[in-house]
Amino acid sequence: MNRRQREQRRQRLVTIVVGSAIGLALLAVLIGVSYDRLWIPSRPVAQVGGATLTRGGYWAERRNEIARQIVQNLQLQAMFGTQFGNQFEQQLVTLDAQVPNIRTEGVDDATVSGWVDRQLIIQNAASEYNLQPSDGEAAQQLLG
Repeated sequence: MNRRQREQRRQRLVTIVVGSAIGLALLAVLIGVSYDRLWIPSRPVAQVGGATLTRGGYWAERRNEIARQIVQNLQLQAMFGTQFGNQFEQQLVTLDAQVPNIRTEGVDDATVSGWVDRQLIIQNAASEYNLQPSDGEAAQQLLG
């Protein structure tokens, strides 16, 4: 009986140790995912008045900025044809390669500056004219 009880204790101890190790590993994964998906995207990048550009918002702004640059390059390529076609194609490849790295690369000052300008237009319109323009209207005002 004594030997059987010792074996049962060992099995229980092994089960507890393995369960604890799995629990700690799951906790570490949960903490890592929470940090990467919740804490980092909520960190502020810029602030204008009451509006804050979070890291997650910056990533969306950067994707939109790259999309705008791609559209501009395609328009220029259509306008100038084959004369400058290779140059525009190389720029398109470079821009397209930036998209997967948005989360890992540093903050692009031009993207933040564009967001700040749009926020200033929106906030200025709201305070001076009691208007609530959308982001699209603010972008049109900035380009026009």
